Amino acid sequence: MEIKTAAKILISILLLIFLLYIAGIQNIFDVIITLDPYLITVALLITVVSMVFRFIRWKIILDACGIRVPFSDITKIFMIGFFFGTITPSKIGNLVKFHYLKKYYKVRTGIGLSVSLLDRAFDLIIIGIISIVGIFLVFSSLESIYSVIISFVIIAAILFGIFNEKIFKKIISFGLTKMKPFKKFVTKSGEINIKDSTDSLYEPFMRLKSVKNFTSTSITSLLVWLTVGIQITVVLYAMGYQVDLFYTTVFICIATLVGLLPITASGFGVREGVFAFLLSTVGLPLEVGVLASLITFILGQLPPALVGLGIYLIYKKKELP
Repeated sequence: MEIKTAAKILISILLLIFLLYIAGIQNIFDVIITLDPYLITVALLITVVSMVFRFIRWKIILDACGIRVPFSDITKIFMIGFFFGTITPSKIGNLVKFHYLKKYYKVRTGIGLSVSLLDRAFDLIIIGIISIVGIFLVFSSLESIYSVIISFVIIAAILFGIFNEKIFKKIISFGLTKMKPFKKFVTKSGEINIKDSTDSLYEPFMRLKSVKNFTSTSITSLLVWLTVGIQITVVLYAMGYQVDLFYTTVFICIATLVGLLPITASGFGVREGVFAFLLSTVGLPLEVGVLASLITFILGQLPPALVGLGIYLIYKKKELP
């Protein structure tokens, strides 16, 4: 696992160097010196709004599962998970949240692990929907009505696959027996009872299937990604380029989705390359897309990750208040 992780990090670095090379270091430097500092500050503040929506979404998920956690503790636990998610491949460090739920709120391992996964699952649902609809509306040669119909048929199939009990449990069973990191989160020693584990993991997903819970969680997830789209739009404005919010949101969702391919560390490099390419289809230079993606990543990930690290260090050796 360590060799694979090191390889992914190396690929990310090499891919980023390649992107900077083809974009042109001088071109990127020219764009940097023209950045509007006030708009960059606005973009940074949008990160706070995005994190608040993430906190609210996780509270909705926890409440739906009957897990009562004060909002102040939700923010602390989530931020610690965000830090570990930022520094680990495929953001698997986010699952550290279940450790705190188990320790302080006596939540069973399977349940805690599942609710730690759910906010990430809704991210994937929303960026998947936005990406699919965006691809058909932006790039499809079909008429709009047919594009929308095809999009929602695909979306319905995806949702069915995610929340269908049999399919879900088969995926989890595979993960428990084949994926070592996932296995370690469920148990530290001994054999895993596959049936008990899959039942526990599925229970929170079952609770989120109700119309009320699913709708409220989906809306907050949509707001999260709209704020990301707004943030990257503001960054582009700061660089002197005006791009429609629809395009920036669709493009960053597609880039994030492609970045989930397990070939680099947390999609770094792949995401920037795909986003730059997509922006080039609406007339923006390659260096603008690469830089905009990097700036948005830094503004959206680094500050909350550092806050999460600080919270982790503060409460590492003492109880959460």
